[in-house]
Amino acid sequence: MNKYTVMQKKEEVIRDWYELDAEGKILGKLAAEIAVKLMGKHKVSYTPHVDGGDFVIVLNADKFAVTGNKLTDKKYYRHSGFPGGLKVRTLQEMIDKRPEEIIRKAVERMLPKNKLGSQMIGRLKIYTGTEHNHTAQKPEKIELKEVNCVANKIQYLGTGRRKTSVARVRLVPGVTGIEINGKEMREYFGGRELLAKIVEQPLELTETLNKYGVRVNVNGGGNTGQAGAIRHGVSRALIIADAELRGALKEAGFLTRDSRMVERKKYGKKKARRSPQFSKR
Repeated sequence: MNKYTVMQKKEEVIRDWYELDAEGKILGKLAAEIAVKLMGKHKVSYTPHVDGGDFVIVLNADKFAVTGNKLTDKKYYRHSGFPGGLKVRTLQEMIDKRPEEIIRKAVERMLPKNKLGSQMIGRLKIYTGTEHNHTAQKPEKIELKEVNCVANKIQYLGTGRRKTSVARVRLVPGVTGIEINGKEMREYFGGRELLAKIVEQPLELTETLNKYGVRVNVNGGGNTGQAGAIRHGVSRALIIADAELRGALKEAGFLTRDSRMVERKKYGKKKARRSPQFSKR
């Protein structure tokens, strides 16, 4: 048995054509799939120093999806080269003016930073509509795997804090149940009903317990601090979902960040203020 590695030669490369519909697809996952096809990593003959990738056609380039607040928070920078020539655009502005450039940049940053990368990005064809000029090549359509997430659903975000705990909360309409760090709430708190009641307080007050599903990512502190942080985050998310709930939540004190913290230990003392026992001799 011969044990050796077969290296692909550029003269032996056979390039195929693929077609992707970007409508409703997460930008990062879409770009990753395109980059794999352009580099040829899906082939058994993949060789890093040989450009053995395929052609990729992207349709509906202006209808991709993003998660969180990226439409307003993500920025694109360019500079004219002259003093004061820095130009800044948000993702939403780029979608309105140059949606093809968004996908191109996302893919380009996943490719090699050399001459091979330049050749690969040249085989990417991006169109904002459903029509293209490459029907003669008979491109094969690719369907991206459906991702089990709530990225494309309407969701309301809120961040809550208590002691040293920080909770990032998402309210998802049409979903029920409260999940904390991927676990059901009562399972996460080990059956401590009091902590579960603390989390549910703002939802019960506003009668929205069965209206929203709550998805929480919390870290830091103990169970009590985390429960308080989640309650704070849920309350903040509720007023984003419905501004009329602000009065009731504020009156109950759920919107106020509880600033009480454990006082730090001082040098020369046993605790924050406890002095060591005095002994005369």
